Amino acid sequence: HIIEKATQVTVTINDVPRATTLSFDWYKRFLDRHSHLKVSKARVLSKPRNAVDSNVVVNFFHELAHGLSLVNMDPSRNFNMDETNFSHTKTSKKVVVHRSAKAVYAEESSAPSHVTIVACVAADGTKVLPMFILPGEKVSTDTYDKLTIPVLATSEKGWTNSFICRKWLSTLDAKIPASTIRPILLILDGCSSHYSEYIYPEATALNILLQFLPANATHLFQPLDVSIFRPFKQAVRKAITDTMWTQEATTITKQRAIEISCEVWNNSSQSAIVNGFV
Repeated sequence: HIIEKATQVTVTINDVPRATTLSFDWYKRFLDRHSHLKVSKARVLSKPRNAVDSNVVVNFFHELAHGLSLVNMDPSRNFNMDETNFSHTKTSKKVVVHRSAKAVYAEESSAPSHVTIVACVAADGTKVLPMFILPGEKVSTDTYDKLTIPVLATSEKGWTNSFICRKWLSTLDAKIPASTIRPILLILDGCSSHYSEYIYPEATALNILLQFLPANATHLFQPLDVSIFRPFKQAVRKAITDTMWTQEATTITKQRAIEISCEVWNNSSQSAIVNGFV
């Protein structure tokens, strides 16, 4: 688009033939001259996310400023919670084959599944131990006994719900250092599992202030979305894939997948967390 627009300007200003087109070499020299510019891969957004109302954003910042004032702008009292998920089955991967091969296949796992992680961080870089949600009604005794994570829950499809969210608030309350002054501010998105008649009473009882993000705008304002989840999921995906290729398997146990994600989570840098709030 830059070459196209620049060509239009050149044709108009210099009165050159319309068939003239600036070259890619011109584009490279343009970037060299303007070192403050860089080429970056754009993230694809849905239409609602790409049309966030400015008035809604302004109102959100007013509410956020009020919430931050109630915790004295203390980064150790400013938290963000969000969920993400990952698969512990093999996904497509590039391989080296003979040029004559017309199609390349990988064996599909017989039981594809996913694991949801409920993550929480504070503006001072603190990481709260995550909660994992597994699909199904229960976890086998063998799996449960071998897990070393602090919190585990199940739901029919492996997603969070209002009951799990309410229980998670109690977990958050228990994991925050006793020295942390209350109330604390918790920033989260306004999905139905976070926004119910049961959540507010629980949060109030625990001295937790809730600040909901504007709809379709979490990619802009949610610290976990902005700077943590993308590298986290990339690292988890790589570790799981490497493990499966080493073992020549199409899946790994949920226990091992959770262990890997905990290792990656623990390696999340404090500076990256802080940058998400800035």
